[in-house]
Amino acid sequence: FPIVAPVTSAFLPTDITGLQAWYKADAGITKDGGDQVSAWVDQSGNSLDLAQGTAADQPTWIDSRTNGLPAVHFDGTEHIDGATFASAITQPAHTFALVKKHSNTIGDRLIVTVPDGTTGPIYRDAGSGNISASNHIADGAVVNAGTSLYRLVSIVWNGTSTTNQLNVDTPATSATNISGNLVEVSLGGYSNGHLAGRGNESDVDIAEYLVYDDEITSTDLTNLQDYFKDRYALWA
Repeated sequence: FPIVAPVTSAFLPTDITGLQAWYKADAGITKDGGDQVSAWVDQSGNSLDLAQGTAADQPTWIDSRTNGLPAVHFDGTEHIDGATFASAITQPAHTFALVKKHSNTIGDRLIVTVPDGTTGPIYRDAGSGNISASNHIADGAVVNAGTSLYRLVSIVWNGTSTTNQLNVDTPATSATNISGNLVEVSLGGYSNGHLAGRGNESDVDIAEYLVYDDEITSTDLTNLQDYFKDRYALWA
């Protein structure tokens, strides 16, 4: 796809009240000569920085991955983590992930917000290009992100009414209750390795990830969707 110059907008994710964590691949990255990422600094101002000191578990920073902007690639054996919220975020919460899946392995974890061994909100591979809002045990609302394009997957974690939205499509819903607080951030998989019998790290690119401590307003949602659209040339 041709590169579209990212639109410089006065709007930033920090303009919305309640931003708790913000990671983007073009800022705050510490990497070695082979582009292996050992640290990823939180851009929200809350110092929820991610780190991975084990070389074999470090993801790879890749330049010009989407619309000329970089992403961090996790190959299915890697994760970066260490960010624990000062206070656990109770539901409702609103998260936004700009991701590209490279495979379909049901049960793999793309983004985790609870400690290893604990049920709670995660982005989970549901197979056939699908990404679900899950609690490690059951899939809730599911969207089809495919495996060929970068997609904005935004989830409102709201206990009895969790919704999952792809780009600007109508949000998907599910009767499955996704309960639990958001405690920490682990990108690519678990913060402490695998949880036996419940899946592994994912083969996925993550270009940007945001966490808000409440469901944002419809106006802010439009502004944030426009921010992603203009920055990554996601949709017309």
